[in-house]
Amino acid sequence: MSSAAGLRAAIGKIGLPAVIKTRRFGYDGKGQAIIRDGDDPDKVWEDLGTKSAILEAFIAFEREISVIAARSPAAMSNVSTSPKTNTATTS
Repeated sequence: MSSAAGLRAAIGKIGLPAVIKTRRFGYDGKGQAIIRDGDDPDKVWEDLGTKSAILEAFIAFEREISVIAARSPAAMSNVSTSPKTNTATTS
């Protein structure tokens, strides 16, 4: 979506609670917000400060983990990963 009006339409389809995420440069909670009943979609859109975003249905996870993977440009099968870590999240 690209406007507060688009956000309101997406909320109408997905329902609340939901998570809005910037389409670019968001990670580990940066560029994201949980929208709950009673929140003002216009204010949420303004506070996010983006020109485009996506809306996802909210899922209450027990935990979230992160793994970083990198591959060699010379060999697609040469992949290294970091140890998994628990991601600290707040809601």
